[in-house]
Amino acid sequence: MSIRKFFRRKEKASKAKAATPQTQSPQTVHAVPKPREFHVANNNSASTPSQQSQSQSQSQSQSRLPPQLPSTGAPIPEELLPVITLINHQQTRKYYSGSALYSEDAQNWNEAAFDLVGNDISIHSDLEDPIIINICDCEVSLDSQNPLLFSISITNKSVIFFQLHSEHEVPSFYSAILLCKFEYQHLQQAYTGALLSSQAIHYSDIKTLLSPNNKNIKEEWCVVRFPFLNDKWVRCLVVVKPNNKVEIYSSSSKTKKCLLATINNGISTYTIYPNDPSQILNNSLLRVYAHTYINESLLNSILNDDTKSSLNTDSIISKPKSKSRSRANSFTITKRLSSLSLRSQDSAPLSSTPSGTPSIISRSNSRSNSRNHRRLLSVDTSLSIDTTVSDSSFSNSKKSILKTHLVYLIPESHPSVKPCEIMLRLLIPLLNSFTLYGRPAKFISSKTDKNSLLFGLPQLPNTYYLSTSSAEQLVRLNMDNAKRENWTSSDWILILKELLGKLMENGWTGGSYVGDLGALNVNLPANRGNDNRLPSYDPMEDFIDRSSTATSVLA
Repeated sequence: MSIRKFFRRKEKASKAKAATPQTQSPQTVHAVPKPREFHVANNNSASTPSQQSQSQSQSQSQSRLPPQLPSTGAPIPEELLPVITLINHQQTRKYYSGSALYSEDAQNWNEAAFDLVGNDISIHSDLEDPIIINICDCEVSLDSQNPLLFSISITNKSVIFFQLHSEHEVPSFYSAILLCKFEYQHLQQAYTGALLSSQAIHYSDIKTLLSPNNKNIKEEWCVVRFPFLNDKWVRCLVVVKPNNKVEIYSSSSKTKKCLLATINNGISTYTIYPNDPSQILNNSLLRVYAHTYINESLLNSILNDDTKSSLNTDSIISKPKSKSRSRANSFTITKRLSSLSLRSQDSAPLSSTPSGTPSIISRSNSRSNSRNHRRLLSVDTSLSIDTTVSDSSFSNSKKSILKTHLVYLIPESHPSVKPCEIMLRLLIPLLNSFTLYGRPAKFISSKTDKNSLLFGLPQLPNTYYLSTSSAEQLVRLNMDNAKRENWTSSDWILILKELLGKLMENGWTGGSYVGDLGALNVNLPANRGNDNRLPSYDPMEDFIDRSSTATSVLA
């Protein structure tokens, strides 16, 4: 079954279900609030039965009209309505509320109350203004020494530390963050699948674009950003190859000297819902989570040269009044990239100046190196990659290579082509290259397949993937393994996916699960991270010309 047929059948089923009376189940159902209705009474004249029937028929005809985009009046595609409803509900879901000590340097601690609502942690302290942390892209880490302490890495130099009051609170808060990240990612993937089914099907060359035999190399000029490393958008040439490899060049000269980054072993790739239905067709933001190797010296030279950096986020971001630790808040880029609604913000933390205008502050902390950002040894021979962070390099190394996981891409606009179409035409070759979600053979539309864009998608009236109690129970069962094996947030997302798959295999259809999760025997997959696709990959082979290096060493 195609993704398009899946959403059409799901929409018809939801309409049929709404038409038949439902009995109240004993479980708590979180219903999406209906829009407020305003009735104006006219006491001067009474309406006749014919007028009442006429007004009733008009109201019924109006109720049959599909929802429309606020700015253009165009109807929202039916395939997008269920997913948009679930995304809006997730952004208002309250995952946790409590109090703890927090610090930005692990030395000066302040007592504060905090709430996790949607994707934002709001920290309220009597000593300073509220702080909002968007956790969509953050890395959450447990401390192996102090069981009450864990950290949220926003960038490789910006970390917020939390110290809870008891060990019982740690799994509760930690599981709430992980569940929030899990639901956000999978809802965005489902939105991507719905967008493909509603838009890509109308392209004239869609059969060629989706053909498994399409091995063409895709090249697209984009603005690129590595959120854990910098806060600037850099204009680059993105080259998507069909063999699990993406190359990013700083110029049209596709030489090793201009090679800025290589990407392989993609774990997830999807677009982001712009939070405004009117911007769906104008949004072209892509989020790629994969193994990314970056030429550090070339990146620094581009960032230090304002003529080479395409965008500085200071000039295009509308800063909030409160302090914000976020890389995923909404702002709009100017016409240079066409009107795109994005979810990204400065990677450096913001603080309020005396005038009330936020300013970027740069902090360095010995404990702030995230596992999403590792420095690799640059040597003339093969490069060995491990999970440890090292700032050293050998004397005869030629380039310093950084490893990160998160990349944002925005394709440049084309005349008379909608940004959404440009993005989808780049997304499909990326999925083909990384072999994600069933590509390049065929998109997987089954909700029970872990490799599907629609895996575990809730069906209304259920509005969430897992309950907070199920997530907390899973975290408590695996807390010791996570500390011993240094699990990352992506590892926790994998095991949450395994739990959801086990529940669906046992006939679970949504809502709160009542039972012992330990009996399900949920384990982390052995091939986590898809590292087995390029087991012997040496990134230095892409960045350094071996023949010239060997000649210089012999000389």
